[in-house]
Amino acid sequence: MTADPPPVQPSEPAPDRERAVVVYCEQRVLLDRRDYLDWRAIQAAYPDYLTSLGPWERESIVEFLEESFGVEDQTWPFSRTAIARFFSGSGPTLESNSE
Repeated sequence: MTADPPPVQPSEPAPDRERAVVVYCEQRVLLDRRDYLDWRAIQAAYPDYLTSLGPWERESIVEFLEESFGVEDQTWPFSRTAIARFFSGSGPTLESNSE
């Protein structure tokens, strides 16, 4: 039996990157648009990692949040405005409740 390869560290996001991973951690949820090889690399980047979804485009993330939390974004980890700012900006991550 062979050992799993070591996790690949994330790279910086491409400036025009329009996809992000939804990362669930113990006390927070993040959007992360860095490139990861697989979920193990995401887990290595976040010590409190629970699970992740994607990478998805902005519209798919909004649809997922609507289906999971309802249409009103007050119950979402991020508001629609914060998601729009994240995708129009250059930062690699958006953390829940960091608006």
